Amino acid sequence: MEVTSALLCDAANLSQEGSLNVLGAFSILYAQEFPHEQPVLSLAMQILVEPEDAGRKCELSIQLVDPDGTLTLDDSLPLEVGVAPEPGGAFRLFDFASFRNVWHPTPGDYELRILLDDNVSSIVRYAVGRW
Repeated sequence: MEVTSALLCDAANLSQEGSLNVLGAFSILYAQEFPHEQPVLSLAMQILVEPEDAGRKCELSIQLVDPDGTLTLDDSLPLEVGVAPEPGGAFRLFDFASFRNVWHPTPGDYELRILLDDNVSSIVRYAVGRW
């Protein structure tokens, strides 16, 4: 199982049909003053599920690392993987995570690390600049 794509955005949700809806995708945030607290930060993800992972539970963790290498956010949530639409085949799962009051102590380059069962599966990089 691995995160095959991830997108930083203002908001995300899943429709009843399982479609991932994304609003306001970005790779740069601007702030007038630092430290800066972003009211909401969302992460939309596509996860490739291999046949052997279907039906199991795992832990999805998100870590935010600031330009100095300091971990400023570390959150996890359980992820329950469904069964494959076709037995024996890989499938893609859509999910999202939203965080409130995300702390950015300085301008610079930040990393959102996405971990599945404590293994880094993907990294989303973004910049925070002064305007």
